[in-house]
Amino acid sequence: MLFRSVRLPDNEVFTIDATANPPAGVASGTYQHVGTTLLNMAVNPRTQKVYVSNLEAHNDVRFEGHTPGFTSVVGNIVDSRISVLDPSAMTVSATNLNPHINHAANVGDPSLSAAFPLDMVVSRDGRSLYVVAQGSSKLLVYDTSAIESSSLTANSHDQVTLSGGGPTGVVVDEHSGLGYVLTRFDDAISVVDLDHRQEIGHVKMWNPEPPVVTQGRQFLYDAAHTSAH
Repeated sequence: MLFRSVRLPDNEVFTIDATANPPAGVASGTYQHVGTTLLNMAVNPRTQKVYVSNLEAHNDVRFEGHTPGFTSVVGNIVDSRISVLDPSAMTVSATNLNPHINHAANVGDPSLSAAFPLDMVVSRDGRSLYVVAQGSSKLLVYDTSAIESSSLTANSHDQVTLSGGGPTGVVVDEHSGLGYVLTRFDDAISVVDLDHRQEIGHVKMWNPEPPVVTQGRQFLYDAAHTSAH
């Protein structure tokens, strides 16, 4: 039987000329291979590079692993990443947020893992990137130079665990040194001291969702609860 490879367009981020009437795409401003599922974008005001939080799925890899004595399912199904788009060179590079995990050897500290990066904020000086990891219930603080050079290392000092769980949004008040994070597992706002890297407040909001929805949400998105790494 003859199998032919299938090639599909992989255009994922598009540059639009907002000054055109009507706004139109820029022919030379299309980026490929950014990620399987693109979650959010932020622009570094200093370098003008664009950060895209994303998941890269290993759809072409079988997940069945073989361990001596029995067969097990090895869940290396997706990478949590931040891709960097350079408009000046029209290049794309990707940084894995979990370089400490060695899936082949099944080793790595799961407490340092970051799953499902969503909302992002870049500091005014362009040196720090604040990212919420929904699946790990953390606010992550990264050096943008490490993101852009793909030299990131997992460090507990730069990870703030959020009591509410399931963060999806973040805003930063640099003047006061505080970050405000929306936690969707309990529909609340966590207040984070950015200098000391710790949660200092947590305020619940009114939520019209029934308990069956809010209580069940963690089983869809909490990677720490349902995943080894």
